[in-house]
Amino acid sequence: MTETPSEAVLRRLKTYGWCQGRLGDIPGPNCLNGALLYCSMENRPTWDVIFDIWYRSGMNGLSIASWNDEPGRSFEEVEAMLERAIAIEREEQSCSQSH
Repeated sequence: MTETPSEAVLRRLKTYGWCQGRLGDIPGPNCLNGALLYCSMENRPTWDVIFDIWYRSGMNGLSIASWNDEPGRSFEEVEAMLERAIAIEREEQSCSQSH
């Protein structure tokens, strides 16, 4: 199965690390926005897909940057949000393949 956009973002964060308050470096730790930016440079649909998934994952009203940079935010929470996004992407892949 092909890697989903959210899986690419999560892989990047697990490989290079996660940070708050800045986009980060190539290679190096990234905030969620930075990881999205760098992954979208490699695969343009990533940005659009992630924003769509972001809002469908219950993050309405919050920007990705403000959510990522919230004091006390942990990488485990970022990972859990991306896992929810991955589940949505996988479900949509299954539906499109069955039609």
